[in-house]
Amino acid sequence: MADPSKARRPGLRLRPDPAGRAVLSASVASLLLLLVGAPQPVRLVVAAALVAVLPGFGVVRLIGFTDRLTTVVASLALSLGLTTVVSTALTYLGWWSWQLSLTVLAAVAAVAACCRPVRQA
Repeated sequence: MADPSKARRPGLRLRPDPAGRAVLSASVASLLLLLVGAPQPVRLVVAAALVAVLPGFGVVRLIGFTDRLTTVVASLALSLGLTTVVSTALTYLGWWSWQLSLTVLAAVAAVAACCRPVRQA
């Protein structure tokens, strides 16, 4: 008889797949570029990507949509929603700053990037 404690349980593993590695490296690199003080046109593009795409894509890719358009739309919607929630929460706490907001969003993207859904057989 097989030991039930060693059976694989469905859930999330903490090993990023290639898309997760891309999200993780992009979120860390963009946060570093913004906090170090890159030139203004670069900061605009990087901040827009960090706010509008990365956190949502990190989470949405765990859902496993097969359609790319659905993935893009859901990533944009979730990213903007997360940005709103983070900014509102930090404002109510009296801690709002753009650096802290972007750090929290990058952390959400990094944590989501480290997770990978386990496929059920």
